[in-house]
Amino acid sequence: MRLEVDCPVTHAEVKKTLQYQLRFYFPEITSVTFQDNQRVVLESETPLPEQKVKASIEKSLRKFARINERIQSKVLFDSDSDQAQAYTEQHAPETLQASFLESVDSLLQQLQAGTGRMGEPMFGEQTYKVRPGLNVYANETAVVLDALDRFFMTVLQKAFHAEEMKPPSMISSSVVDRAGYFKTGCQHISFVSPISNDPEVFDEFLPFWSDASDENGICHDERLRQYTKVPKDILTPAICLHSYPLFENRKIESGEMVTLSMSGSVFRDESGNLNNEERLNEFKMREGIFFGARDKLIGIHPGLVALFVMCGHAFGFRYKIETANDIFFDENAMQQLLSQLVSDNKIELSVYSEEKQKYIAIASLNKHHQHFSKNFNINDTNDQPVDTMCIAFGLSRFVYLMMERVKREGLHAFTQSLLAKRKEIDSWNGVKEWKPVAQLEG
Repeated sequence: MRLEVDCPVTHAEVKKTLQYQLRFYFPEITSVTFQDNQRVVLESETPLPEQKVKASIEKSLRKFARINERIQSKVLFDSDSDQAQAYTEQHAPETLQASFLESVDSLLQQLQAGTGRMGEPMFGEQTYKVRPGLNVYANETAVVLDALDRFFMTVLQKAFHAEEMKPPSMISSSVVDRAGYFKTGCQHISFVSPISNDPEVFDEFLPFWSDASDENGICHDERLRQYTKVPKDILTPAICLHSYPLFENRKIESGEMVTLSMSGSVFRDESGNLNNEERLNEFKMREGIFFGARDKLIGIHPGLVALFVMCGHAFGFRYKIETANDIFFDENAMQQLLSQLVSDNKIELSVYSEEKQKYIAIASLNKHHQHFSKNFNINDTNDQPVDTMCIAFGLSRFVYLMMERVKREGLHAFTQSLLAKRKEIDSWNGVKEWKPVAQLEG
């Protein structure tokens, strides 16, 4: 089916948001194309609910009706400029550069050790695609995924004395709500509903399931909800959300900073946007979360952007670093979009994919200011709210883009290139100042 709808929109970020939302609401859509900044063409293999589609487009256009066309994301660094050395020497402290190089050495050792024990892939594939959004990683891909996680963990520990923590895959809905995530990212939320433990309901469940489920073990019957508990937990939509309750009612030494390092699975059901490459229902993330004085966090921010530069250069990517924005769904979407576009509150490292023919964000740096500290009562020893910030590395996307190169060149050639780039970065001269790290007071 082909459906054309009037859609006067020119702003690039609004188009991106609208495309995402349409495929989220209507997963049967296979293609979204904007024509002459006046119409959008939608294609699907099955009929679309035309009136619902048009109503959704009209609602989005009303939200973004007053957006200023001159406000766009800004490219802060482009690898095509060939200025990685100059940028790093200007912004990366020597201690961060040294920590990065040590971590690259460990990464090379892990890749060599891990691949040396491998045989032929059991299923003949590096990645087994379960369904759109879900992958099983095997062989070289599994080795690379684990090695990358340890690589970023090592950088955070060496450069920031980050304390390593392993969060669960579920988080209380009350924590997610207090964090404000229902307002800013409700489209990512997946509730967990266990089977009811009421004896009568429990006994009725198996007969119901036998009748209601199809031959593939799938149940489309809405009555299924009658047999589950009211959900209290959510599959983790962002790793950093686990960190804020840990600091609740604790105090951080005034003027100082503490850092946590976490990794785990993140879950976001992105509906029709899901694939088996860069849009996954479950994916792996590594995050560093910083708590402390505003001047301390502002002080390390340029170095963290330089860390993106060193990563892009070392891994031989074609990449850019730019201000970015999230996809917002609620009635304040325009204000939320503008607040990110006019600031450096969100910065992304995006890498060009030869297979997808587009840039894919693989890491982000996010200033939260005092949003989380006020919601969770995280103060300094002078009883003032601290600032927070996080740096997030999308391990699954990182692996996807690395394996693009590995498929073309082979893992040995990739590691040799990484070694050569490591030697280049070793010859650069980072800046000599860094910030001390404080300790958390119980």
